[in-house]
Amino acid sequence: MRSKPNNLAVQDAALKTLAIQTKTPEEEVNRVYESEVERLEAEAKVRTYIPAIALHRARARLSPSRRASRGAEGGAESVRRTRRSSR
Repeated sequence: MRSKPNNLAVQDAALKTLAIQTKTPEEEVNRVYESEVERLEAEAKVRTYIPAIALHRARARLSPSRRASRGAEGGAESVRRTRRSSR
């Protein structure tokens, strides 16, 4: 799910930058980002910041240190479980 059309250029630039920073193919970055948007939309009451939060979570999932230690998929979900259990 994408945000409003006037934000698409900024969003696309952010995703391309994330791909470069994490040395990950753009297709994978887009897939991870979209999966985070879907997760957030399923639970969100306020939708204003979904694109920013999804980008942050995608960055966490794609960061080289997390990919090396947990695989490309496990990062954000593991962080979410840790945060919930520490409350």
